[in-house]
Amino acid sequence: GDEGQRTGYFNLAELFGEKTVWWLGSRLLSERRWQEALQVYGKIAADSPFVTGDFWCHVGMALWGTGQEEAAAEAWQRARDMDCSLPELAAYETWFKERRAQ
Repeated sequence: GDEGQRTGYFNLAELFGEKTVWWLGSRLLSERRWQEALQVYGKIAADSPFVTGDFWCHVGMALWGTGQEEAAAEAWQRARDMDCSLPELAAYETWFKERRAQ
C-alpha cells in the first residue's frame, strides 16, 4: 500500500544520500504530496549543502500545502535570506500577503 511505498521511498533515499532525498522531496512536492515532501525534506541534515534558499522555498511550499501558513512564511523568509533562485518564492509570498490582508 501507500504506507509501504512511502517507507520504501524513505529507506531508498537514505541509502542513496541527500541528493536523492532532495530529488524525492521535489518530486513529491510537484505531485502536491505536501506531507510526504515535508517528511522527506526532514531527512536532510541542517548542515547539509542541500539546505539552500531553494530548499527553504520548497519546505515553505509544502508547509503552505498542509495549511501551516505561518511556518511557511518563516521558511520563505529563510529562503529569501539565503538568496533563493526560484521564481515561485515571490508568487507564494504574494498569496500569503493577500490571505493575511483578508
